[in-house]
Amino acid sequence: MKYSFQGKGYTTLSSCYEDNKEEVTVCIATVRQRLKEGWSLEQALLHPKKKTLTTRLGEHFVEGKAYENLCSIAQEYDMPFNTIYKRYSRGCRGDELVPLKKRRAYTAPKEDNQHRFVAGGVEYRSAAEACRRLGVKYVTYRNRIRNGHTIEQALGIIAVEDGRVTRGKKYDADGTYRTIKELAEFFSVPEPTIRDRLQRGATIRQALGLEEISNGSHLKQCEVQRTKRAAIRLEVDGEIFRSYKALADKYGLPQYTVRQRIVDYGYTPENAVKLDGKSKPITVEGVEYPSKAALAEAYGLTPAVLLARLAGDVTVEQALGIEQRETLKSIDFEGEIFCSLTDLANKKNIPIGALRSRIKSGLSLKEAIDAGDRIRNSGRYNLTILERDEHLAHQSAWLYFVRIVINGKERFKIGITTQTVADRLKQEAYEFATIKVVRGTLMDCFILEQEIIDLLSDKRDLGVTSSMLDGYSEVFNLDDGDVKFISDFLGA
Repeated sequence: MKYSFQGKGYTTLSSCYEDNKEEVTVCIATVRQRLKEGWSLEQALLHPKKKTLTTRLGEHFVEGKAYENLCSIAQEYDMPFNTIYKRYSRGCRGDELVPLKKRRAYTAPKEDNQHRFVAGGVEYRSAAEACRRLGVKYVTYRNRIRNGHTIEQALGIIAVEDGRVTRGKKYDADGTYRTIKELAEFFSVPEPTIRDRLQRGATIRQALGLEEISNGSHLKQCEVQRTKRAAIRLEVDGEIFRSYKALADKYGLPQYTVRQRIVDYGYTPENAVKLDGKSKPITVEGVEYPSKAALAEAYGLTPAVLLARLAGDVTVEQALGIEQRETLKSIDFEGEIFCSLTDLANKKNIPIGALRSRIKSGLSLKEAIDAGDRIRNSGRYNLTILERDEHLAHQSAWLYFVRIVINGKERFKIGITTQTVADRLKQEAYEFATIKVVRGTLMDCFILEQEIIDLLSDKRDLGVTSSMLDGYSEVFNLDDGDVKFISDFLGA
């Protein structure tokens, strides 16, 4: 027998190959070549074939470990190769090639609670949430804080002492200091009586009846100079109102609201009663809400945020995000408003980089959108054909990367050919200059070509069509950094 393998003899190499096809790791052409080079039959049949082409940018160190190429880093960290490549092209090196949260040594930081809202030992997402859960109006909370109350006092967790009591003047009648109200309750003397006697010149003990008041020693009531409060005169639509209550009742508003708007906020009486306040019922999308605060809560906003948006001259629907508001970045496409080009790309499921590239190449917005998420053509070869035809797959081929001038504009083309590069491109009748050529089997060249096309998908020149040259889908607009990277990617 001419050939002997695993204790069995064969008259031809083909019969040996076919009988052990499930174990053999290479094609029969490779086996023949190895035998010519002096390999043993067992080595020629079972030794794995090394890849003809390798992509390399030198050795990389990530978290103290060496990697021979970017692809091995992507495999180690279970990440898309394109992510590692993009980070490398932006200048990342070493550990920076891998995002921080993907690194082995990454430890999630402890949650920072400094911006959380804490009241009464309980943590809330915000002051507005604390108000909702504790049953306090947000405007009441804000007013109390503005008036100097603590957070717990403003939320009603801690009782607030009556300011009139704490700030009132205290008198010593029996060795203990008390306010007039406290003295009136303790000595059972009407409070107005005490105040009247003090205004006429009596001491505190005389005012309380603890000491006698001699006749003629004090002023008469008619002789006391009393400060009169200025008369209230509120005019709205020609009608005069003599009190805040009368004005509030006329327009169906709470008295404290009208008084606060006029006294504290400086509104005119007319604006105070005609202001579209937060407590006025409002209907949005067919649902009526008792106030803007309730509306804000229903749409996941705080009342302060909603009011701030409404102050910017927008409709309620726009402030809530129901309707899109037009801005300088807004885009009108087929009657629909998008807040930005990125928003449009996301809604149409198109990469923003590809959409920008298409528009930059001269396509209209509609043409760029109609092109879909990717325009790709694998050319005359594809994986199915090459896997089906083993002889074709192992045919010698060239992958080329060239600079080409089309209609006066410099572009870059990737391609594969079984001819010489010059013979392939002279068919296109365009001026070109070779940047890099790599030789290998047709299958290896095809796989590498598709890998590069994937990396450059958002840089494809959509202005080049099939009527201009064959392989039009492999023409790109690249900058110097891209050209250097692809050259390095293809190796020396």
